[in-house]
Amino acid sequence: MKRIIILLLSIGFVVTCEQAYAQYSTSVKGKHFINAGLGLGTFGFMGEGILSVNATYEHGFGKNISAGASFGYVKTNYLVDWGYNNLVFGVRGSYHFNELFKIENEKFDVYGGPLFYTNITN
Repeated sequence: MKRIIILLLSIGFVVTCEQAYAQYSTSVKGKHFINAGLGLGTFGFMGEGILSVNATYEHGFGKNISAGASFGYVKTNYLVDWGYNNLVFGVRGSYHFNELFKIENEKFDVYGGPLFYTNITN
């Protein structure tokens, strides 16, 4: 459960950054989306410190649908001098909601979708 929360927190930061810089038109078909994100935070009873770095590439396959690959690194340290490192690999898909929400600003892209991933814990 902690891993899912960590990944969702880092994804939330990436989505926020992309919304400000993504180029959107009436269709995402044939477009390429590349992003990088950084997540910082703490949570949990033991005061965990979290650093996450991730990068994603997506290609537009339809008018409002894109899909691609994601790679990330998550480092967690506990107060008791113990922690773990995760390398995260996955595929993701996105639905771009601008047409549905009638958003006409070309520099604002509202999207969301699933991420299926696996991780290597060290």
